[in-house]
Amino acid sequence: MNTNLSHLGRAFQVQNGDITIQAYEKGQGEPIVLVHGFPDSANAWRNQIDPFVNAGYRVITLDMRGYGKTSKPIEKENYHITMLASDVKAVVDHLGIEKAHIVGHDWGAGVSWAFAGIYPQATKSLTAISVGHPFGLLSMPNIQQREMSWYFFFFQLPMAQDLLAAEDWKLLKEWVRNHPEWEHWKEVFKEGKDIVPGLNWYRNALNLESPMKPEDLGLVQVPCLGIWSEHDHYLGEKQMKDSVHFIGKNASFEFARVNDATHWVQLDKPDEINELILKFTSKHC
Repeated sequence: MNTNLSHLGRAFQVQNGDITIQAYEKGQGEPIVLVHGFPDSANAWRNQIDPFVNAGYRVITLDMRGYGKTSKPIEKENYHITMLASDVKAVVDHLGIEKAHIVGHDWGAGVSWAFAGIYPQATKSLTAISVGHPFGLLSMPNIQQREMSWYFFFFQLPMAQDLLAAEDWKLLKEWVRNHPEWEHWKEVFKEGKDIVPGLNWYRNALNLESPMKPEDLGLVQVPCLGIWSEHDHYLGEKQMKDSVHFIGKNASFEFARVNDATHWVQLDKPDEINELILKFTSKHC
């Protein structure tokens, strides 16, 4: 994997309590923040950055808590969704940005839903890719989604990281259907312990001692775009469409389906994703 991340732009660090966040910015104009999910890093947005910069945006990416060059606390209690949203807010505040377009993929979409609900004053628009509103997903709305979400429960097992890493990460490779991004993850995760911070996102989501509550996230009061891809093996279409139930009266919700793409749709179909996002955000500048 290319370890030169200059294509992400200027690198800088932000402190949020005990967490040191690695972030990047490139371009000038309308601020847009790209939030990655599991098991990625800011580099998962490499196909979006320059097209967005060329379209007149100031593009901000970051390694989320537990990934890349950002702090990786080992206890699951450090991964409550409100804490993850506060990391994004810390970066936005550090840059002196009052309002930004927020775009998230996978768990990054979950965090982006939370960000928009908790910090409406800082959100111009929300684009959620793959993952609908957290309460829509965690309700497991139909049997299809319950079957697809088996890994949520598998990741709770204390030995999950060892099972994933066994035989040169054979199970992880099978779980991601040998997606080309696999080569990047293999170089990042040397041992089972290296993936524990990422698993903590799932472990905290089902942590009954500190559950997510509707009042923690609030209703989303900004324009929302939900994007779902045809060959997503982990998330069904319904959980994205059900997000409409978690937005307020001043918000709107649009849905877009991308055909012939896997869960990592921003990598599989970058041109189509870029066009969808830019068309949506341009309406809400």
